[in-house]
Amino acid sequence: MAKNTTAYFLNQQLITTTTITSVDGTGPVEILRAADNDSWVYEVLITSTNTSALEGKLIINDGTTAVIIKQLLSPNNILAEQGTGTTSANPLRLMQSSDGNQITFRLLDRDQNYYLPLPAGWSLYLRLDTAVDSGEEVLVTVFSRNFDE
Repeated sequence: MAKNTTAYFLNQQLITTTTITSVDGTGPVEILRAADNDSWVYEVLITSTNTSALEGKLIINDGTTAVIIKQLLSPNNILAEQGTGTTSANPLRLMQSSDGNQITFRLLDRDQNYYLPLPAGWSLYLRLDTAVDSGEEVLVTVFSRNFDE
C-alpha cells in the first residue's frame, strides 16, 4: 500500500552486528539491509582488534548503484585496536558524534537524533582499503529502527 495512505510506526531499536575478518579481504561487506518498509540507521559503531589502523569507505547501495557516503581516512580512520580497551581510543561513532567522524549525509528526527534513511531494497556496506590482519577482526554494530504498518 502507498506510504501516504498507511500509518507506519518505528519498531524498537534493532542491533545488527557484523564481523569483518581477513577472509573478507577488501570487498564491500553488507552491514545492514533495509526492512521491507524502510529503516532508519541511528548509529554505526566500529571497533577493531587489528594492530594497525585501517582506512575504508561506508557505502550506500540502492540495489544498482553504490555511493560512498563516508571515507574513513586518517586521522578519522579506524584506529589500531579501536574500542577494545587496549588503547584509549573509544569505538568509532559515525552518526551521533561531533568529532569529525560523523556522516554528513544525515537527517534529524523529531527528538533531534541524527539518522540515515535507508529505503526498502537498499543496503549499507563497509569496504576496507586494506584487509584485516589474520586472526584479527573489525566489528561493526548498527543501531536501527524499521518501519511497520
